[in-house]
Amino acid sequence: FMLGAVVYSLINRRISQLAAEVNDRLANNTFAPLSVTDSGKQDEIDTLIQAFNALSEQMNEELQQKTQAQQQLKTINLELENRVADRTRNLQQTVDELNQTLAELHATQGKLIEAEKLSSLGGMVAGIAHEINTPLGLCITIHSYIQDHYVSMKQRFDAGEMRKQDFVDFIGMMDESLSILDKNLQRSAHLIKSFKQVSEDQTGEHIRKFSLHDYLQEILETLSPKFKQNKHRVEIDCPQQLWMETYAGSISQVLTNLIMNSLLHGFEFKNDGVIRIQAAEERGNIIIRYSDDGIGLSAEARQKIFDPFYTTKRGQGGTGLGMHLVYNIVHQRLRGDIQIEESPQGAAFRLTMPKSISQDS
Repeated sequence: FMLGAVVYSLINRRISQLAAEVNDRLANNTFAPLSVTDSGKQDEIDTLIQAFNALSEQMNEELQQKTQAQQQLKTINLELENRVADRTRNLQQTVDELNQTLAELHATQGKLIEAEKLSSLGGMVAGIAHEINTPLGLCITIHSYIQDHYVSMKQRFDAGEMRKQDFVDFIGMMDESLSILDKNLQRSAHLIKSFKQVSEDQTGEHIRKFSLHDYLQEILETLSPKFKQNKHRVEIDCPQQLWMETYAGSISQVLTNLIMNSLLHGFEFKNDGVIRIQAAEERGNIIIRYSDDGIGLSAEARQKIFDPFYTTKRGQGGTGLGMHLVYNIVHQRLRGDIQIEESPQGAAFRLTMPKSISQDS
């Protein structure tokens, strides 16, 4: 019994206290040193207490370091969030400024494109006016000629001096003069009709159904003054029955720009150039291949020809918006595509467009 009491006092009681305090630390999730003191005898229990206290001290230090690191991390995160918020505000402000600048650029570009369209239409008006002056001038001359003969014939008739041969000559003159009048008036009316249709299409910008072959002929009629001082010619290969239902004015603007480019650039050093316009239907699309036998496109021009403000005639009246206008019209208005094609001579373009589009598509 006495031995048991000594064992309990020296071993069991201290182990029970040690276990109780360890359980308490585990329950409270703390690493405080044990309150159980060693006996000073440096036995196994004392060694266990010392080891646990050393572990507790190490854990406390690591916990403190972890807490400090978390606090520093929280501070850094807060600073980063503030920086991100500042950068986001600055970025948003920059984006807003860029959007505003882009909108202004688009507005300016739109005005320049409209100016280019009006300039093209103005050149067409001047050319048609000059072209119409020729047949109308002939008509005025023939009218004066007929009037002079009429007055002379009337005087002879009133004086009773008119002979049968005079009347025969007068009738022959009238037949010839009326034929010339009819031909020139028909020519003027045809020019005016073609110009009226093309100009209405370009300014009205509405969808209509039309014969592509006939419309190509009307476009060439409006451009005929450009071919008066040279030997250039345009060959059209398009089936008579081929029709489209789209923005006819946009077709006119595209082909007018392409033809003017050939005249100004492709045939700059040539007086007998040939332009070919071929059209065909392919799986619900209209394929138009435009080509000329001019000087062709340089490597730089092939890359930049559709870029705004790119021109090889800088300082000579070129704005660099013609082909950019063509690209936008084909892609946006006509819902199609335009690409440069390989050609053994000159320049060639392939236009692919839906045969029919609706107003709200």
